[in-house]
Amino acid sequence: MGMNKYQPHVVVLPEDDATRQLAVGFSLGMHQTCPLDVKDPAGGWTHVLQLFVTEYLPKFRKDKGNLHLVMLIDFDNNLERLETMRERIPDELKGRVFVIGAWSAAEKLRQGQYGSFEKIGLSLAQDCQEERPWNHELLQHIDEEIKDMTKALKPILF
Repeated sequence: MGMNKYQPHVVVLPEDDATRQLAVGFSLGMHQTCPLDVKDPAGGWTHVLQLFVTEYLPKFRKDKGNLHLVMLIDFDNNLERLETMRERIPDELKGRVFVIGAWSAAEKLRQGQYGSFEKIGLSLAQDCQEERPWNHELLQHIDEEIKDMTKALKPILF
């Protein structure tokens, strides 16, 4: 079933299968019929950015405020990647388009006692719903982005 473009909804553009699994896990933590559309992996952060520019910017221009987008990438220890992506987001969309992901790679989130990608995503959804900070060292670089995203998307997703 597709998204209703006349209702608030969120599209997730994952970089790879690991980030897609995180988003799927996140969707499992939602209590309502999910207005979350997790797309197929784009094949790299540059492809996520290209999809945003070529496919989603035109959709935002036609949209009446219901579309929200999360670009879910690995930062590969490169903070310039965040700035490169943010520069492509028009000012009027800054509260509706977000760039999040692990500092190194999503695979690093699985190390230790965190479990599968889906379990991690589910845990992040519970944190979001209960407004608990995502206190993980691999997510500290996007702390402000997460706060802004939670504020904007919580009413839509939970």
